[in-house]
Amino acid sequence: MWSTTRAMNSRTSQGGGRPRPHAAGGPSRVGDLSDAHLDYSYFGWGYWSHAGYFMSGNIRDGFLRGEDVIQVGMGSWSYGEKYYQQARDDGTTIYHMNEIQRDGFKAVMDKVLARLEGKDLVYITLDIDVLDMAYVPATNSSEPTGLTPHEFLPQLRRLCAAKWIVGADFVEYNPYLDNNGMQSARMVRHLALACLGGIAMNALEMDPEYVQPQVTGELNR
Repeated sequence: MWSTTRAMNSRTSQGGGRPRPHAAGGPSRVGDLSDAHLDYSYFGWGYWSHAGYFMSGNIRDGFLRGEDVIQVGMGSWSYGEKYYQQARDDGTTIYHMNEIQRDGFKAVMDKVLARLEGKDLVYITLDIDVLDMAYVPATNSSEPTGLTPHEFLPQLRRLCAAKWIVGADFVEYNPYLDNNGMQSARMVRHLALACLGGIAMNALEMDPEYVQPQVTGELNR
């Protein structure tokens, strides 16, 4: 589903393409909180390869530590047992769609936040194909096994409100595949707004679970 990448001990980060975040010292956390795919292949195509190499390549080359990686939302058949085993051998934490469907996404996010306990600085890398292809058709690697916006958006905001987000990227959107209503572009906008809303809540030291009473039904008579 998504990736929270390594937490940094600096409140600055640099962008430009798919990031290789560096910790300034001390422990860090990474997570794939928006990807249907493990991105753990070893095709040997190097960083010019767009697909499937991001997580394993960064760990192999020392830009990330496996124990600092949390991957959430894997649901594609593209990666077999050996890739999952390699990821676990490297120390990464993986929350597959099977677990999400069984326990619910909020319960899985409870586990993610528990693993981030004491780690306030987090980088998020989010592949939009973590959402079901019914909601984001404009991606080259869509899957019919993804999350719904109703599941994902509140928990994305919650994560961004609970931790200091030093940076985030939203990837895999292909405008050439979008429909006339720009359905996927609108969804990416909602993802960005959920993240930014959570960041604002964190800055104001608000409860990450807060929802405006006007929309909860609490004020109805």
